Amino acid sequence: MKSLKSRDIDVRTGAAVTQVNEKELQDGWYNPEVYCELSDGSKIPFGCMVWSAGLQPVKFVQQLEFPKDHGGRIAVDSYMRVKGHKNIFAMGDCAADEDMPLVPLAKVAEQQGKYLAACLNDVYHKQGSEACPETKFSYKDVGSMVSIGQERGLLDLTSVVDKNAKMSGFLAFLTWRIAYWGKSVSWANKMLIPMYWFKSKLFGRDISRF
Repeated sequence: MKSLKSRDIDVRTGAAVTQVNEKELQDGWYNPEVYCELSDGSKIPFGCMVWSAGLQPVKFVQQLEFPKDHGGRIAVDSYMRVKGHKNIFAMGDCAADEDMPLVPLAKVAEQQGKYLAACLNDVYHKQGSEACPETKFSYKDVGSMVSIGQERGLLDLTSVVDKNAKMSGFLAFLTWRIAYWGKSVSWANKMLIPMYWFKSKLFGRDISRF
């Protein structure tokens, strides 16, 4: 938080965007300035807004006639099976266990994928679709890291190491990049990604599209 505020970034927590107004009537005149209104009643004028409003299930998931949770995700049990079905499975951002809801993140989907693959190979393939795995899916937090720009990052391993395992700055950014590179699947990407980073460092980011 301190790192963001030191760069004149206004961080507000506990407040959501409720509406965006193009014009406001003031004494019979229209104010050309646009602004967004927050749930705490405050207004923020802006010239260009980039609004990240969370995730929403894709239309394909919405059209499926399976039980859903309040967010529209497919309801599954602790074995990643769709509620009411023993041989239909769902995982990742499109699925949610109502008894143990998890944030739709890549690290959650990765563990779910490994668990489900093991169940399909070791249980259902050998014992049939009516079988039930001995162990339920259990998520293990592996920490969080993020790049916040200008070669700075944030690292939080308090759930893995201890309560003091936090880091910020360039070293956290470097750790994030190493982890990002290590998660690349193909050797082609492992070779290309450092080249892209070097090009961006030397010439700046290229945001053009043709």
